[in-house]
Amino acid sequence: MVKLSNMSIILQIQAHVLNVSAKTNWVFIEVKSSNGQSGWGEASLIGWEPMLVAATRELAQQWEGKPLADAQASLRVSPQSPGGLVFNAVISGVHQALASLLAAREPNAQASYKAQAPGPSAADALAGPALRQSVPLYANINRATQVRTPQGFVDTALRARAQGFNRFKAAPFDGLTPTLCGTMQGQALIRHGVDCMFALRDALGPDALLMVDCHWRFDETHALQALRNLAPVALHWFECPIAETHAHWQAIRRLRAASRDQGVLLAAAETQVGLASFQTLFDEALYDVVMPDV
Repeated sequence: MVKLSNMSIILQIQAHVLNVSAKTNWVFIEVKSSNGQSGWGEASLIGWEPMLVAATRELAQQWEGKPLADAQASLRVSPQSPGGLVFNAVISGVHQALASLLAAREPNAQASYKAQAPGPSAADALAGPALRQSVPLYANINRATQVRTPQGFVDTALRARAQGFNRFKAAPFDGLTPTLCGTMQGQALIRHGVDCMFALRDALGPDALLMVDCHWRFDETHALQALRNLAPVALHWFECPIAETHAHWQAIRRLRAASRDQGVLLAAAETQVGLASFQTLFDEALYDVVMPDV
């Protein structure tokens, strides 16, 4: 077992950008300690990679050379941060890395930390015994679908199914905006998205779990319309139909009620920052599925 001393310090904080596809980059934050170990966290925000790298450099200037425990105790995400979601994403990534490093010195941790080795060391330290031994995965087939037609989505889903998936999520409402929803153009975009989901259901059969991500492209009226039109698809969840602002809370409640009438879960909240923001969503019971982005 590698144990880190109480005075282990941060030698380096660095961002690594990994290109996954033409539309997708992943950003990983590495924290190197004076004990020669590295902890890793994720801070991906598609399209914001240069600013994530710059924010990491800024944070590194403040914290390199200081104790790991001091950084863990002092770094806080905040919705009011001048750096916004970018800086909060980097702080979150650093926290993940610190959790891995600091968990190694917990005397009751079941798994010793080894750089880049699998094991629930951070989970052991943070949460105790695991609540689940496995977590089902879904295939997000959206960015991998280059041909944005119903058949294009089906082709991607079939490739995912061949890899063992039986849960699929797509975001087929390209180009739609809340202001376009009531126009002829917007209605055509909505019909196209609905057609893509029908094609997926037809191709994958009744047992596949299907989810649709709307990327906040609807207003309330047309989100309800799309939900009704998608009823025969028997969605598992309906994700991010409208903006998650306080002004929309009543509309979100109505959307949740309509979704539940169809046996569909309402999902959202990947852009929230900090525990207090999520607690508000729980207290207000706005969603069935809350999706905290790292």
